[in-house]
Amino acid sequence: MSWEQVVAADQDCIIINNYSTPSAAQKEQFLETSPITKNLTAVKNRCFLPLTHDEVTPSPRNAEAITAIAHWLHPSAFGLPADGS
Repeated sequence: MSWEQVVAADQDCIIINNYSTPSAAQKEQFLETSPITKNLTAVKNRCFLPLTHDEVTPSPRNAEAITAIAHWLHPSAFGLPADGS
């Protein structure tokens, strides 16, 4: 996927592969400061979900990732407040 496609999609939320360097926090900072991405909806709303490499690539941990994503995107379906806390 190109940066042009990312910008055109303007997603509400972004999953960050928290693997090695740069860290997830550094990737978030890049998204927040890059002129290409800083105006994306997900970035303006700071809607990021860092997942481990094992969670975003084929592995037994994919089930954990699916659960984390579901809680993140639909907290009320799990009896959580809208902010997911």
